[in-house]
Amino acid sequence: AASLALLIPIIWRGLRDRKGKVKQMAAQITGSICSLVSDTNDLLPYSARLIDLIKGIVADVHPTVRKVAAMALGSLYKGLGEDEMPGIMQQMIERLRAPESAVERSGAALAVAYLLVVMGSESVTKFLPTILEGVRDETPAVREGFANLFITL
Repeated sequence: AASLALLIPIIWRGLRDRKGKVKQMAAQITGSICSLVSDTNDLLPYSARLIDLIKGIVADVHPTVRKVAAMALGSLYKGLGEDEMPGIMQQMIERLRAPESAVERSGAALAVAYLLVVMGSESVTKFLPTILEGVRDETPAVREGFANLFITL
């Protein structure tokens, strides 16, 4: 826990950096951190801010940063569980509907795909009606977001 107190502020800074490569490395470390700590409860004091920062860079302009951030979000979900990340899937699905930003829709599609992989086949079954509804939406931007999800899966 003491080492996390030193490491986490550095990761937070990296996730807020302007440079894509720095954000990418910070997101990669964030994604690996759950498997590196012996007890994920040690992450709980830092989890809310880590999750918020990762959610922010899921919509980064750099495609590699978006991909690594989406993977990190999935890893955090796997390590911390639904209790620490309530409604994360619904938030990402709402971002798939963002009419103003193709970049945000692209990042959300990656995040939803990685979350579905981590959550398992039951979640795919649960969210499939919502996804199919999005593919049939009358708004082209929304259809594009959900189509990206299918491409990613």
